[in-house]
Amino acid sequence: MKINKRGGMELTTSTIVVIVIAIILLTLGIVFVKKVMCTAIGGIKEIDDGLKDNIQRLFGESNSKIVMIEESNEIPKNMIYNIAFGIKNEEDKTDTKFSYSLEAIDFKNCGITKSQVESYILTGKEATIDIPAGDTSLDLISLKFPKDAPLCIIKYQLKVNHKKTLYESKIFTVEIKPASMLSSIMC
Repeated sequence: MKINKRGGMELTTSTIVVIVIAIILLTLGIVFVKKVMCTAIGGIKEIDDGLKDNIQRLFGESNSKIVMIEESNEIPKNMIYNIAFGIKNEEDKTDTKFSYSLEAIDFKNCGITKSQVESYILTGKEATIDIPAGDTSLDLISLKFPKDAPLCIIKYQLKVNHKKTLYESKIFTVEIKPASMLSSIMC
């Protein structure tokens, strides 16, 4: 009696192909979920039309020359977090040069130095910008707290100068939170 072993080999090949396809789909799914989750955790990534509209709405609701999307922030360690702000030129029509600087003003409960606190600022620490009369300028402050940063609350002050004098300032707080298990694994 002759035994045909070819059928057993085809089943094995089909099973291997199905396993390979399943692994590829699982990997793609994990990459997609990671991208979505890390984007959701990380806050604002860029200035888009929705953000511009939101800042314009905030200017309409207040008499302030500086507005921020979030004046109180909870930021997990080891995540880049962006805070959007806008500056409105209500001054001179000829001199449109403004400058801003960001400074840590209250971090006593953190047990670290001012230079350490200010090293957490990735972008938006200072800049010179040109804002036409009656117009607004939008920018982002990027912060990242390392894994060894203490869990505490830091107050930052954004100072805007025009013609080398204080135009307006805005204070915002940042609470450093522990990184969630999900963000520490995936991001």
